[in-house]
This record gives sequence, C-alpha cells and structure tokens, in this order.
Amino acid sequence: MGFKPLPAAVAVAIALIIWFVIPVPAGVTANAWHLLALFVATIAAIIGKAMPIGALSIVAIALVAVTGVKSRFVCVAGGVILIVLGVLPKMAALVESLPTVV
Repeated sequence: MGFKPLPAAVAVAIALIIWFVIPVPAGVTANAWHLLALFVATIAAIIGKAMPIGALSIVAIALVAVTGVKSRFVCVAGGVILIVLGVLPKMAALVESLPTVV
C-alpha cells in the first residue's frame, strides 16, 4: 500500500485552509477550530488512502500533540489505546464488533 503523495497533499492543504484561511467562528475557541482542521484533514487522508490507516492515526495523534491543540496526556492515552488494539487482536475484534450508533 504505502504512501501516496497526492492524497496526502490534499489533506495537508485542507488542514492549512481551515487552520489559517477560514476565520474562527464566534463561540468557538481557537484550539477547537484547530482540532477540527486536523480532524477533517485526517478524514480526507483516510478517504484518499494517503497511508495505511494505522500509520495515519499515529501521525494524526502526533500532530495533535505537537501543535498543542490538546494536552499531551490525551495524546498519550490515544496512543496507548492504538497500541493495545494493535497488540491484542481480541481487543480489536471486540471494538470492531460494537454496533454502530444510529
């Protein structure tokens, strides 16, 4: 599978446009708006299959930590959850078997 530069560039462009070009709406904090930018870019990268989803999720968590949008403890907890789900296939199967919310 590997890295695909075009979908990655589109995801980065989306994040930069939301982060720097679109003004923060009234009633929304700057950190919340920046987190939305990272979230939308991550979803765009997943849809475009820029990288394998495991690598993409770790990059997304690292970006949240590096940019300071959320505290590093939140990012560490997300990383631990990803590692546990990756190391323990039964836990990943359990999470995957949960029904979707309507």
